[in-house]
Amino acid sequence: AIVDKNKTPKTAKVLVDSCTTASLEGKALIYQALARVGSDEAPAPVAAAKSDGEAFKALCKWPDANAVNPLLEIAADTNRPLNDHVQAMRSIARLVSAQKGDVPGGPVSVCNQAMKAARRVDEKKAIIGALGKVSNDNALKTVQSYFQDEELKEAAKAAEKSIQNGMKNAKGKKKRKK
Repeated sequence: AIVDKNKTPKTAKVLVDSCTTASLEGKALIYQALARVGSDEAPAPVAAAKSDGEAFKALCKWPDANAVNPLLEIAADTNRPLNDHVQAMRSIARLVSAQKGDVPGGPVSVCNQAMKAARRVDEKKAIIGALGKVSNDNALKTVQSYFQDEELKEAAKAAEKSIQNGMKNAKGKKKRKK
């Protein structure tokens, strides 16, 4: 409750600094608190400890796109168990969908990396679905590139429609502002 009221860079710094001296149980609580703060600095100690189960859980619950890169590393690690991979992929899709265009490296680049890391069709469909929330030409071209893949064609068509609707809505808002 205290963290929810104090989501500031100062709060994140205090928590980050506390990670170095905390016990294992303390670190688990700090990871959870850092996930709720969601600042630029907050993912660093959590990502550094991503092999720790509690750190991984915190990254998967992260509220903003600052967790995308550590999650991509986890998703691409073929030594990680499938359930970790699936959870990382779902979290990446959630963050791209929620942040729309505000993802480090850009949403299309993140999705391309996630598609390369994907082990199953379900994860690929989730990533394509996340791209459907990004309304730009690059996202549109990317989802259209999956039309030839029979397993992904339906998800790609749905994402294409969503992107086109988002682009139309954005154009309509610009015209109304003029």
